[in-house]
Amino acid sequence: MSFDGEWTESPGAGPVGDSAGALRDQLDEGGHLAEHGTHAAGLVLRGPGFVTGRALIEVSERWRSQTDQLRAACHHIARRLRESAR
Repeated sequence: MSFDGEWTESPGAGPVGDSAGALRDQLDEGGHLAEHGTHAAGLVLRGPGFVTGRALIEVSERWRSQTDQLRAACHHIARRLRESAR
């Protein structure tokens, strides 16, 4: 991902970086709130005759992966744009 060039030097870069940082903070606080309950439900519902359990576990794992990637991207964007706004 590259943020080099004219856009990062624009006056709007700082506020965008601040917004990306705020989103990262929100993901830190609440990005995984439902994960434990969803995973626990998946474990209970994966017994014989249930297919829902495995699907819930997969959703929980995918959610964590996607949330972690989004958080990392927000961190990168915030850092780069704050640096360029100085």
